[in-house]
Amino acid sequence: MTRVLMVSVLLCRLAVSAGAEDRSNADGRGWIFGGGITSGTIAFAGAEDLAVAVGPVDRVEAPLLGPAIAERRIEVIDASAPPPPETVHVAPFPQSTTGAAITLHGGYAFSPRVALLGDMEVMASTSDGFGNAIGAVVLRYRPVRRVWIEAGPATADLSYGFENTGSVSGSVTGTGFLAAGGISVLEKERWTLDLQARYGKIWYEAFQTRNVSVGLSIGRVRSGTGAKPAARAAAPRGAASRG
Repeated sequence: MTRVLMVSVLLCRLAVSAGAEDRSNADGRGWIFGGGITSGTIAFAGAEDLAVAVGPVDRVEAPLLGPAIAERRIEVIDASAPPPPETVHVAPFPQSTTGAAITLHGGYAFSPRVALLGDMEVMASTSDGFGNAIGAVVLRYRPVRRVWIEAGPATADLSYGFENTGSVSGSVTGTGFLAAGGISVLEKERWTLDLQARYGKIWYEAFQTRNVSVGLSIGRVRSGTGAKPAARAAAPRGAASRG
């Protein structure tokens, strides 16, 4: 967690200086939201002798739309030890696995350069059932108009799917940090299409994971102010000249 604190302190200092520079320009303020699709890898460290024990169905969720979802509780165990009672499947951890992910972000831009966001990436393996869902509070900074970087502390859930069922959310959790960067390849007045790269490091109780992914995201900035300061300043002068 020391790294998380260091990154947070550095970004806060950056936000203060950038906010001071942009105080005269309120046009960049407003709500930001968006999402994207990425692909990459989940790497496991310290899990060579560990495995996931999958238990019986723990609960069944009935969403408003779609079929019911059965969830099983999972537990990290020593791969050489006997599994817990009622275990239906044991899956050793791979060294790494490839996966596809969706990303979501939303928050508020305090200036054209600085925004505070909630950011989430849910990555699922395309081959062996493992997944990692990372949620973070990040500070996003734009050093130039089309480039952004962000980082902040994060929490995560490890998941494992077995026979068309998922793992119970929160059964294996960890903490760490998330960092990302992007370039706007297409920019409209309120919408941007970005090429993004992401890195998440999570410390679980007995092992670590590292998410690395690249992909596209689309986002929208909704202005929270009215007329530009220059226009508002010009109005009194025009009124005075008409008088």
